[in-house]
Amino acid sequence: MKLGINAAFSSLGPGNANLFTREVGRLLCLMEQSTTVFAPYPLWKAGDYRLVNTPLDISGPRNVLNNLNRLMFNNSVLPYLLKEHEIDVLFCPNTEFPVVTTTPLVVTVYDLNPLYEQADGLIGQYFRGYLEKLPQEHIEVVTMSEFIRNELVREFNLNRNNIHVTGAAVDTHFFKPVSAESKLEFIKSKNINSPYILYFGTLFLYKNLKTLFKAFFEICDRIPHKLVIIGERDRYDGELPEDERLIYIDTVTSEEHPIWYSASDIFIEPSLSEGSGIKLLEAMASGVPVVSSNIEALYETGKDIALFFKGDDAVTLGKLILMVIRDNDYRNDMIAKGLEHARNCTWEQIAESIYSICEEAYKKNRGGS
Repeated sequence: MKLGINAAFSSLGPGNANLFTREVGRLLCLMEQSTTVFAPYPLWKAGDYRLVNTPLDISGPRNVLNNLNRLMFNNSVLPYLLKEHEIDVLFCPNTEFPVVTTTPLVVTVYDLNPLYEQADGLIGQYFRGYLEKLPQEHIEVVTMSEFIRNELVREFNLNRNNIHVTGAAVDTHFFKPVSAESKLEFIKSKNINSPYILYFGTLFLYKNLKTLFKAFFEICDRIPHKLVIIGERDRYDGELPEDERLIYIDTVTSEEHPIWYSASDIFIEPSLSEGSGIKLLEAMASGVPVVSSNIEALYETGKDIALFFKGDDAVTLGKLILMVIRDNDYRNDMIAKGLEHARNCTWEQIAESIYSICEEAYKKNRGGS
């Protein structure tokens, strides 16, 4: 089986799609040495694979111009490249693929957030256009949660049997607890000088930062903690509150990414719309208790380990934060269970599942031979 990976969209930046592409793509190239990767530059150093360079101006952040350029590439250039390199199955670690090809496709759908963020905008229409093309015989779909599978069946009439749920994963060699001494040194090096509660992610409206701010201000006079918000501030809808106990950081280096988790006392995920709980696993692997909104995809990941609140319930969120801070036994139990859970959620498992799906797609295209 000659496997192809369409990573033309990808960059070395953060984000679930880039992380998923790098982790799974690297492992697939180790499993299948003849893999061809369509990408703007090398995204990983592993496996004996062929890199076919794609234009730089179609990769990177989600915006209208990049998306339109990539749409042209996927449906004019990529089909010819698939024939030229005799690709048997194309794995697409993003919801973008060549519509005009008979090559079997395995397409990833992380979430439906672009539909909700910009339902009437060009980005939303672009995303919807791809989703509406998924119910085709030669396309298998991969997603990380049962919740997204149900949404795709309900909204786009996909065959449930053609949607494969892999679950979320985390690299426990990268995300891991740091010592108490290292934690203290890191906090001092950032001039925080107090324990902190962490939010890590984008600042879009659906991320529900307003509920987090409300909960924090209700309890902040009863705890010594500050609230660290890591995410680009220009993505926030409105004015961010200013207070000496709030610390805003737009970006962090990849080297410091896991330390920000592990040096925190609690990780909060208040989001109202997610396709998986990757960040919950990252926090758990870092030895940090997790408090999360109770939306289905996050509950799938953190069930029996994280503490959950209804998305708009700032009062309950505040109470849960206080409980974790004040009850050391309960906190330590959450940390132990989280570490164990994270160890069982590996990228190797996801890559093996996707490789099997690609093999089945290849056999189906050959008539089961």
